[in-house]
Amino acid sequence: MKGLPGLIVSVVLGLVGAFCGWFYLNQEAKQMEMIEFIGIADNVQINPGDRFKEEHLIKVSIPRFNVGNLEKAAPLHRDISTVVGKSAIRSHLAGEILLYQDLRTAPAMTLAELLGESEVARSITVDTRTFVPPLVVAGRDFVSFIIPGPSRSVPTPLAADGSGGAPVGGGATSPADLEVVGPFRVIGLGNRLGSSETLRAAGVSQVQESVMTIGLKFENNKFDDMGRKLEAAVQRIGNQPLGVLVHSSKTK
Repeated sequence: MKGLPGLIVSVVLGLVGAFCGWFYLNQEAKQMEMIEFIGIADNVQINPGDRFKEEHLIKVSIPRFNVGNLEKAAPLHRDISTVVGKSAIRSHLAGEILLYQDLRTAPAMTLAELLGESEVARSITVDTRTFVPPLVVAGRDFVSFIIPGPSRSVPTPLAADGSGGAPVGGGATSPADLEVVGPFRVIGLGNRLGSSETLRAAGVSQVQESVMTIGLKFENNKFDDMGRKLEAAVQRIGNQPLGVLVHSSKTK
């Protein structure tokens, strides 16, 4: 009987040793096993709207032990054929690993779907010299419009003999005559609903950037005070292009 406990201890120690050995080898195997993802090749810059080509992409190998949740967020290199030919929806730099979210095409939205409750779309001709259209994100940003006041004729200075002083020229508008109306939510710019990057990713060229579509509150077949003010101003100046002020993203 004295030898039995020793035998049991030896067997237990042997099993523990075997498990530790197996665990160590398993960990080493995980360290050595590589998971291959899709990355952007060196010296390659992908811009929104560019199509992924096979020469743009490389294999990025990461030890399985260090992969974590990346395998759920990024396509594997063996599936590279599903990536080639797709359009980028954002910019990519060399060495970046492609994620599933980078390969999703934004769903096409209609103008009506972008409007809020009790909101109607109104197109306004704008002066594109007063702002940079691609920097304005339709559906998110807010703008106000600069309404010029009535032109005034400017008299010429009186000459020494008392002549002169008659109005000349087509007149000018002083800063004090300018009126700012807004803010309004931008719904679209030309044919763009959303950001410029989304439009380029869809392979569509932007047109008519000088026409901005905004949302106006409209209830019981009537505009709210801001909408009525804008409509009156547009009618007064004869639909000439308006200057644009872009508001902070904190504007509501």
